[in-house]
Amino acid sequence: MDLFLVFIFPVLTANLIHHFWVIKKNIIPVLAYPVDFNLIWAGKRIFGKSKTFRGFFVITILVAVFTQMIIFLFSPPVFLLFPAWLSGGLIGFMYCLGELPTSFLKRRVDILPSDQASGWKGLLFYILEQTDSVGFAAITAKYIGLLSLSDTGVIIVLGVGLHVGIDTLLYIVGYKKRLSPPGLLKKLLDPK
Repeated sequence: MDLFLVFIFPVLTANLIHHFWVIKKNIIPVLAYPVDFNLIWAGKRIFGKSKTFRGFFVITILVAVFTQMIIFLFSPPVFLLFPAWLSGGLIGFMYCLGELPTSFLKRRVDILPSDQASGWKGLLFYILEQTDSVGFAAITAKYIGLLSLSDTGVIIVLGVGLHVGIDTLLYIVGYKKRLSPPGLLKKLLDPK
């Protein structure tokens, strides 16, 4: 339970608030500027318009606040190097940073931001999108917290499972109706 409360709940809650409130209501629009500064490399955007300074700022701050609250209310200290708020902020920042390599690769193979490819390429990038940020955050948590390798594995499995579950739910309820679901999910949603 402590693993979920301390390492997953803050990141999950911060991302839900960021996506469903901050982006939807265009809060802090001055920070809604791409981290790649709209730069082109080899004829293509580096990351794309959806990776913004606002995302880094909001997720980092919210994960810091939620981590500090959880440690204060429910859990003994679990961080080795920094206070809870700073450790949480670092985990949130690394979560955001973890999304950038996949975005970079997607631009290189002509997949638009927030879009899906089909076939093996679609499957590969779907897996990367569901695991990249969780992996970066979990590895960061391992090195700044009192985590064993098995605890880190549990965080990755729970984090990726929640990521895939929430993503699937968003397709089922029609929130992601603009996007074509990944191949496997498409078969589950429309078995015709």
